[in-house]
Amino acid sequence: MDVGWFLHQRVAFIRQLYGTSSAPYVERKRLIEAGEHPFEPPYSEDGEPPFQAEWQEADDSLHVLGYACVSMLSDTLKVFFDTWQRQACVADDLDLAKVFKKRGFVAGYNALFEQSLGIRFEDSGVDLALLEEVVLVRNRVQHQEWLGLNRPSHSETDLKRLKSPFFLDESERNVLTRDGQDGERTWLIAPRVSVTGDQLLSALDAVDRFADWMDEAMDLVGERRGERMRSTSRRRRPAPMKPSLGRGAPVLTPGSRGVVAVAAPSRATVRPRSSAPPPFPDGLAQLPAAACWLPTL
Repeated sequence: MDVGWFLHQRVAFIRQLYGTSSAPYVERKRLIEAGEHPFEPPYSEDGEPPFQAEWQEADDSLHVLGYACVSMLSDTLKVFFDTWQRQACVADDLDLAKVFKKRGFVAGYNALFEQSLGIRFEDSGVDLALLEEVVLVRNRVQHQEWLGLNRPSHSETDLKRLKSPFFLDESERNVLTRDGQDGERTWLIAPRVSVTGDQLLSALDAVDRFADWMDEAMDLVGERRGERMRSTSRRRRPAPMKPSLGRGAPVLTPGSRGVVAVAAPSRATVRPRSSAPPPFPDGLAQLPAAACWLPTL
């Protein structure tokens, strides 16, 4: 299975989904800001911008659409890692369960693949904090706490962990923070989760680049495994049997399914070669053959 290709297909679907679905809301905001039909500003002396409710509804709609796309991207990442785990026959490690639970599945798979395959996500050159924030934003927008708002705020726990959130409105970053005594910025109130079109596209591009790197990294794992499997196979290959020339002794001849021992004058018996593969390298638990990705020998 070409794991990277399928991930790119999912990412491309999310990209077109947002582009197509966001168009009417983007246009509504443009018409209001330009004062074009049907949003020509009426005469008013109250100082309030005209059609503020309509503009805010369009803006909230764009963010909620971004939330849906980020949620799908988070699930895509999860399935991507899970598929590679099955393809590479990597067994779950109970010792890493705390990493998955406390730091999320991106950090958990990073630890699992580094331990089992020698792959470090940090070598990808992709901002792993952004990938982790995709998961945090998905969790936040799927488990809101306040009925009166369309856009949830970041949780205090997430803000402490992220330090400088990516999915954030820059105006709120500047207004709602202050410098603390230790030199770090603290939040006066929790800012809202922001997923603009540009922010979403940046996250999608990061996932695409990570998938390309992952493909190359797994190819190297396959090459290393193939070399070890070939080496193991050569070491374990039994010495060829020599035919006995004694009277009445069996004469060994190769057959299509194994070694055929012909004993004169008794009938022939078939002793098939063993079809069991050599022990799986790296001490990994082997999953069912249909679920495993192995290098071609």
